[in-house]
Amino acid sequence: MRHWTSAFMLCLGAASAYAQGVPGTNLVVDTRVAAVSNRADTVQVGYVLWNRPDSREPLFTFTVDAPGGVLSVPSPQPPAHWRTSTSYRGRPVAKWTVLADELSPGARSPELYFAAVGLPGIVSSWIRGYVPPAPLTSADTNPLAGPSDPLVENSIRTTTVGVVPRPADTTSAGLTARLRFLADRSCSTLRWITSQGVCNSLRVRLDRVAASVAADRREAAAGELRAFVQELEAQHGPRPGKHVGDHAYWLLRVNAEYLLGRL
Repeated sequence: MRHWTSAFMLCLGAASAYAQGVPGTNLVVDTRVAAVSNRADTVQVGYVLWNRPDSREPLFTFTVDAPGGVLSVPSPQPPAHWRTSTSYRGRPVAKWTVLADELSPGARSPELYFAAVGLPGIVSSWIRGYVPPAPLTSADTNPLAGPSDPLVENSIRTTTVGVVPRPADTTSAGLTARLRFLADRSCSTLRWITSQGVCNSLRVRLDRVAASVAADRREAAAGELRAFVQELEAQHGPRPGKHVGDHAYWLLRVNAEYLLGRL
């Protein structure tokens, strides 16, 4: 079993980032959003990480920003191989640290999940690789000094689905506008949806939802929203032929279902 110290890099299933050189960033990790559920006021998000075979470092920590705070971060199995945390230097996060060696290059994690109050949203996440400390020698007279902030200096920052506080505007119109914004980000900057045709179709459906809500035609709005979810379902799955990745699917589906419940 490995003991503590630091270092790490990441590639997000649909959104990729590559880095090399700085200790802790010499790995490529695919992060899959395995599931998102919303019960009452609590959202649970689960991830599965794959440390690719061409990585040069074992996976050490996975940290997800949680701006509204975290209710729980259960320890994966076996618990002796993991440490979880709900904060990092006073910042609310969901954090998993691997204490054993099972996430070496080529290995996959069990499902890592956390629960928080809010709605699914787009958040930052960080991955760090493990680098053993340099051995002490008789010439060493001062204690080893770690980096000032490993999350910044020895980690790869990327974007994933997490939990954010509910918006101030929770009217049907406000939630529809928020869902349209999330769909736009999934299509444009994040590329979590890879077909422009699918993006245009989803946007048209949401525009119809907005028009029906503005006209107080709630049944029509609900029908368009169900069609929106059905299109997500039809376009979600392993490529080729499918264009909605796991990140976009869970982000948009759960928020659409929340809006549907409000209608």
